[in-house]
Parts: sequence; structure tokens; C-alpha cells
Amino acid sequence: MNKNIKIGLIVFLILMTGAAIAYYKTSSIVRWFAANDYKVTSTKIPMRDGAELAADLYLPETGKNFPVILIQTPYNKDRHKQIIQDLLQGDQNADFFDAKDYAFVVLDWRGYFKSKDAAKVNKENLIPGEDQRGQDGYDAIEWIAKQPWSNGKVATWGPSALGNVQYLTAAQNPPHLVCSDPMVYNIVVDYNNYYYGGVIRQDVVDTLAMIGFPGLSDLLKKHPLDDGTYDKVSINPAKVKEPMLLIGGWYDHNNMLQTYNLLKTKGGGKVRLIMGPWVHQGAVKDIKQGELYFPSAAQVAREEQEKFFDYYAMGKDTGEINSPAIKYYVMGANQWKTADEWPPKDAIETPLYLAEKGKLTQQKSNIEEKPDEFISDPKNPVPSVGGAGLDPQLPTGTFDQREKVENRSDVLCYTTDTLDRDLTIAGQVKLNLNVSSDCVDTDIAVRLTDVYPDGRSMLIADGIQRMSLMESTKVKKLLIPGQVYLCTVTLRDTAMTFLKGHKIRISLSSSNYPLCALNSNTGKDGLDFDKYVSAKNLLYHGGNNPSVLVLPVIKN
Repeated sequence: MNKNIKIGLIVFLILMTGAAIAYYKTSSIVRWFAANDYKVTSTKIPMRDGAELAADLYLPETGKNFPVILIQTPYNKDRHKQIIQDLLQGDQNADFFDAKDYAFVVLDWRGYFKSKDAAKVNKENLIPGEDQRGQDGYDAIEWIAKQPWSNGKVATWGPSALGNVQYLTAAQNPPHLVCSDPMVYNIVVDYNNYYYGGVIRQDVVDTLAMIGFPGLSDLLKKHPLDDGTYDKVSINPAKVKEPMLLIGGWYDHNNMLQTYNLLKTKGGGKVRLIMGPWVHQGAVKDIKQGELYFPSAAQVAREEQEKFFDYYAMGKDTGEINSPAIKYYVMGANQWKTADEWPPKDAIETPLYLAEKGKLTQQKSNIEEKPDEFISDPKNPVPSVGGAGLDPQLPTGTFDQREKVENRSDVLCYTTDTLDRDLTIAGQVKLNLNVSSDCVDTDIAVRLTDVYPDGRSMLIADGIQRMSLMESTKVKKLLIPGQVYLCTVTLRDTAMTFLKGHKIRISLSSSNYPLCALNSNTGKDGLDFDKYVSAKNLLYHGGNNPSVLVLPVIKN
């Protein structure tokens, strides 16, 4: 047999086998819905401009009409058959409560998958913008409300991009929208969302280009300073009238606390926030978040979702009306706490001082101590091991930092004595450092860890600061080599109890790659450098040049 024919037959068999597996899997899921009293059908939902968007309907067989949960996705509505099945079964991979008394409508965005042709209807807007997305959501909700299987109350749900479209829809004020549950998507677009401490978030840039937003990726690279490019909010918050339940994670790259504070102060409706120990892809999932499992986190969050949806979409007296504004998970203690504002009012800034021999102590030394040296070599960066990232290929969440980070010669570690009592923090951790460099620019990367009695050093939060931008992110100011500067590194918000018998540690280096881009140490902008140089950096402590870790301690 001809070699080309053989190859063609092999490719054909592989494709047919894959198609058969996909068909069997889809058919199996459809049979599951039928066996569990759900009818699944496909339809087209008409839009105001004559376009039609493809949607799947999941309708309970029992009863006449139901509250409906609308999910609008750019990731293919067919994938949600498995997602809906998981949540109805209460699967640990589901990020929603088992809403068996609800109907679901899953809609492909205009221009995507089976709604791809809808983008051609409006030839002046082949790539639908934010207003178009919101209008499509409005039209879908009002169409749903008119159907005989709907009770006229429509809610929305979804994470990430599926969360973004909920804000856009809510801002259009569809009359039959009763509540929304956006997860892990921050509607505030500012410089710090893309440049963390003046350092571009490398994994965000790379991932945006990978998933189809190369234009945005290029725009970020061209604007390394806070020049007004990033001052934007996806919506006018005052237009959001219906209740929202926001859900975020301590290890998610989206700062949901920003969205909460915006909607709380300038929004037109009630807003609540749930903050858990989750990564972006693991929000409200009962699974490991990195190397640790957090018991009770997902279950409590799902109970909050059920209370929220049942109150607004079903009219049940669930106690939702009296729920606290913020419910947040305290890692370490593995407990949920509540607050009326963020950071919590009872958080008190408490200093710990960096000292010689890697000590972290409550006592401030009046003696000038020998500075500690750490090298910044862009050709040998300190790797990212966990943390808050966007790239699904990178490990995110909490990981042991010893082997790949703390054991390196270019990383400094400072550790407390063993704690004789629990210590709880909630809010932003800051590190005020006295530093010098022999180069005109360098970065300071900081990691906060919880050291277990068995030696594990588990990541809690991290931060980074480009020293040429420490005074202002609007104007770069190069360093004078050898001069000592006071540099503040702000870490991500967190909530953590360091348990009795544990230790608190911070580690310092000049990189956290590939979460954050590298610094050439030459003062040159951009991600692509013609020339790298190594920097010798000195960290000072004691006497007139103290370096201080500031913890937002909750006093019990």
C-alpha cells in the first residue's frame, strides 16, 4: 500500500476515533440529564438587530415554570454540559451549588462558536464590544422571561470572562434580571492590574496573546508607565441596580476587593463579597489550591450562593437580607470570618524587624548591622513557585518555597522564632526596606510564607517593586549606584492565621519569573533586552537603616 495512503488512513482513523469518543461522551451526558429529570434542547435567541445567538436550554421535567440562571460564554456552550452535570451532582469540581430547582440557559457569545455568524449581522461591529455584549445579555434575559418555562426571574452566574459579561449585562438594566454572581473578574482596569509594583505581569501578557488578545498584549508592552492608558472601568457602577454576590480568591490574579469597593461606594445596588483561598481556575471548587487543601471553604461558599439565589430568584426567606457585607476565609485556622469593610476595622499595623543572621523580630536594633547581599542575575532568575497567575500552565496557589526559592544563594530569608500563640492577619502586608544597588535599576521581589513544624515553607502572599518606579509609576527615576533608598514593597491582600508552633518568614530576591517580567538592571524599558547585567544589591537593617515587615494583625 502506498505510504501516503497509509498515513491518510491512520489520520482518518484517529479523527474518526476522536469524533466517536466525543459523540459517545456527549450522548452519555444527555442520557444522564434525561435520567435525572432534565430536558436538554438547543435553540436560537433573537437579538434586537436581527442576529440570533445559539443557546442550550436545561429544563427540569417536573413543574411548569422555573427561575432561570443564564450563563454567557466565549468558551463553547457545549463544554457546559459537563459543568451543569457536575454542579447538579454536587461534584467537588463544580463551582456552584446543586441548583436542581432551576432551569439553565447557556449562550455562546456573539462571534463565538455556534454564534459565530451573528457577528456578521452588524458589519460595523464585527468584533462586538462591551456595549454589544451587554445588549445581547439584556435581549437574552428578556427573551427568557417571556418563555412558558420561565417564572420571569432571571439570574446570571459565571467565572472570569463569564463574570465580566455579567457586569456588562447588569449595567443595561434588563427588567427581569434579579441578581448576579460574577466570580474572579475585576472590572477595575488600572495600571497596577498589569504592572505589579511597576513590573509587567509576564504571565498575563503571554496568556492574553495565547488566548486571542495579541492587540491588548502589545498595548501593555508599549505603556510601561502609568500614563493614563489604564484608567478605565468596564461599566458605570451607578448603573448596576440589581444585587451582586462577588466571589474572589486570595491566589487569583483578579483583585475582587477593588470591584467590591467600587460597587459598594458608587454602585446602585446591594453587593456582597466572598473571599476564599482559591486560585483563578479553582474558585469555589472543593479541591487542592496548590499543595494544600482548605476544608469547608467550597461548601460554605456554595451555601452562600444558594442563600443568595434562592432569596432573589425564588423568594425564599433564606436570611440573605441580613448577610454580612464581606465573608472571608482565614487560611491556617481554616475558618470563615465576616467584616463590614476591607481591610477589617480591627486590623492593626504591627512591625517585625529584619535583623542579622536571618532573624525576624519584634525588637528594633539600635545598632548598625552588616548589610546582607543578594545578586540580581536576569540570566538565572528566581522562579515563580505558586502565587496568583493567569496562565493555566503555571502552578498557582500555595507551594513549598524551600527547594526552588529559599535554598538559592541569591535569596535572603528572615524568620521569626517559633510562635507561642496564634497570630492572625487580614489585609495587605508591606515591607519597608533600606536597599542599595550597584546598578541604575533593579527589582525587589518578596514572598511571605508560613513555616510548618516539619519545615515546609508555604507561600501566603507575594509582591514586587521596580526601584526606578518606587517614588512614582508615572515617571522613571534611575538609581544612583551605591546610594541607600527606602523602598516599600506591597504584597497582595490575604487573610492568614500563623498557628502556635509555626514561624513567619519572608524571602527577598530580585525576580519572581515568569509571573513577573525580568529587569535588565540597565534602566531599559520593555520585555526584550539587548543586554543584561547582574546587579549586586545590599539590604540594610538595624540602626538608622531599619528594614521592617508590617503585618495587619487582627487582635483577638
